Amino acid sequence: MLGKGSIKRAFSLKSKGFPLHYALTSLLNYEVVRRTYYHLNILILPNGFKVLLPMKYRNIRRGILHNYSEIFVYDEYSKLSEYRVQEGDIVLDAGAFVGLYTLSVADKAGLVIAVEPNIASYIFLINNVKMNNLVSKIITYNVALGDFEGNAILYIEDWLAGGSTLFNSWHADYGHRLKISVKVVKLDDILNNIGIDRVDLMKIDVEGAELMVLRGSIDRLKRRLIKRLVMEIHLDVVSVKDVKSYLEKYGYKIELFEIRGDTALVYSRC
Repeated sequence: MLGKGSIKRAFSLKSKGFPLHYALTSLLNYEVVRRTYYHLNILILPNGFKVLLPMKYRNIRRGILHNYSEIFVYDEYSKLSEYRVQEGDIVLDAGAFVGLYTLSVADKAGLVIAVEPNIASYIFLINNVKMNNLVSKIITYNVALGDFEGNAILYIEDWLAGGSTLFNSWHADYGHRLKISVKVVKLDDILNNIGIDRVDLMKIDVEGAELMVLRGSIDRLKRRLIKRLVMEIHLDVVSVKDVKSYLEKYGYKIELFEIRGDTALVYSRC
């Protein structure tokens, strides 16, 4: 029997403009993964790495299963072969959540830099890194990426912890009962501090802060040192036109653009 939460999720996806087959497939995949791994509290990824699947923190658990579908069922970040991680790549995961995308590329990447502002998600992230013995090739940061240095309020989504945002208008109907103060830094500053110049592949899923992240990477973008970007744009907060024009200003071309409900998927390279 399908859980009420799964059915609610499917209808939510449909109401937001996703195709019916997407909503139903998502529901079925949610149930398969839930039934297979709940009793173990461990989610086994296709590449063999493991992810902690909490029983208590439901918005994190739902977020993990949702993120699993995005990455491993729908291949949202690797629809084009050129955007799949290559051997030795330096990968930047902006909005790493608990590390599913980070772990999905860690077997081939030379180094992964995973950035996650939500402290609860970050605790799972660092424990997933440790559990898979990947401390030597994954650097983690508990900060939000932006276009300034300082502090901001992060609104924690009640339904999916991975939907937490700097913009309380994003998914406001899903609830933001909890909010926390987070440190905001520029990506250029992080990379300067650890002595890394180029990024071969950058994934951005930051719930409305996409343009802020790009503006905080201006030095690398100007010098075309971020080679490939794949990002989810949150249309209620960010204009696709603004993102595209910002990237094109620095010589980046858009190779994939796909609207999906209240988000858009964009692939770009220099």
